[in-house]
Amino acid sequence: MKRKICTDVAWNIPKRKTPIAYSTVAARDAINCVAENGDTMLEVRQKFDHLIYDAEAIAVLDEYIRRGFGAWIYCEYSFRRPDE
Repeated sequence: MKRKICTDVAWNIPKRKTPIAYSTVAARDAINCVAENGDTMLEVRQKFDHLIYDAEAIAVLDEYIRRGFGAWIYCEYSFRRPDE
């Protein structure tokens, strides 16, 4: 069985070993540049609509939002559950 050819960055969610998305380092850096501390995934995605267009980064953020992690706070290279 052939393995899937991956790019440089594998995006994971908590309690899951297999990645939900792959991207290049440039897409990861674009997400990190746009995200500020305390922004949720939805807010970061909305900033991509207004600031820059990177289809790969948008696809990664959309996958997180589709899986129910839109309200989670994005931290550099990861994300955390919002404090309630």
